[in-house]
Amino acid sequence: MRKLTTQLFLGALLVLTSCASSKIVELGGKAATKGAEVSQKGVDIYTTLANQTGIDKSQQDKVKVLTNPNPGEMTLPDTKAQDFSKQIEPRMKAYKSLTNVYKKFALLTDSKFSDKTQEAVLS
Repeated sequence: MRKLTTQLFLGALLVLTSCASSKIVELGGKAATKGAEVSQKGVDIYTTLANQTGIDKSQQDKVKVLTNPNPGEMTLPDTKAQDFSKQIEPRMKAYKSLTNVYKKFALLTDSKFSDKTQEAVLS
């Protein structure tokens, strides 16, 4: 009787473990998808910020004209554009790397690609 109880307990434990494992894989896949989305949004934001330098220069030139007491006689301003590439590029690179990591993590948690897990880890 004791042996049968132990076997039933071990069987139930195996079933519960396999269910938990599939749930963990499912949750990992969802985390990978959301993580990739957030990382891509970070890349998009820094791309937009990188494009703002031209807009900033144009706005500063307009402000100089509008605030000049005699704008009709002044030469058109040519404000030097601020270079934020030193601040933006490392952040964009980090978000791109993070996006790639989440995509690889998604492969690891995707049941369709379970036979390619080794390939995903190595790439």
